[in-house]
Amino acid sequence: MDKKEVYRILDDAYFGDNPHEKELLDNLGKLLPSKGIFLDVGASLGQFSRRAASLMAQGQVIAIEADPLRFERLEKNFQEWSQEFPTISFKAIHAAVSDRSGRISFQTTNSNISGGLATPVHDRKETQGRKEAEWEVVEVPSLLIDDALDGACPDLVKMDIEGAEGVALKGATRLLNSGKPEFLIELHNFGSPDGISPIVATHDIMRRHGYRAIDFHGKTVFGRHIWRRFPLKFLGQRIRLRIGSLINRATQ
Repeated sequence: MDKKEVYRILDDAYFGDNPHEKELLDNLGKLLPSKGIFLDVGASLGQFSRRAASLMAQGQVIAIEADPLRFERLEKNFQEWSQEFPTISFKAIHAAVSDRSGRISFQTTNSNISGGLATPVHDRKETQGRKEAEWEVVEVPSLLIDDALDGACPDLVKMDIEGAEGVALKGATRLLNSGKPEFLIELHNFGSPDGISPIVATHDIMRRHGYRAIDFHGKTVFGRHIWRRFPLKFLGQRIRLRIGSLINRATQ
């Protein structure tokens, strides 16, 4: 697909009148302080980065994107947004987050279909559009999330990296041990590059570091004290899980 056409489609999806994940974007302010640091992992063109910048009175937005085509536009957007939001510091990093630094193979589509580290379509139950994408393997920089921050500790980490969540979190030990950030993660049910279910891996890693999870407008928020921030949502989720467990036992 022509690069201009890719950008046209993505610009409309992310920044149009009815953007993709509008409900989540409209509620992002519930997770962000007025002054803080937002880390956008798998930023694409920067949809969540821009919304975070518009919500904070002062702070820093750090975005990581592996796809070369998307990063090119992300970097350009950050240059423009730094003028629009002068109290926000923007930093764009071209890399894939993983459990090791160096270089890594990345699956790209050269289209509006997202790529990733995981093995593509033929091993996934995916949409026809994804199956017909022209997949290409490129080599990109790889880094640990901890190493991308120069010692800083974000208040919120948004992560949407197409099945590599568990692998990426192995490189965020410092952040997880600090207990400070909350994590807004889109969990995927297709294969991780290490062959482990990213849903299982993510929940296991978070539990080991004392994090709890709640559903948040289609994604999952993990936090050390999430039950204090969203007590009714957390309690309701626990009640539903308990009822589901009792029903399953009764029907066995």
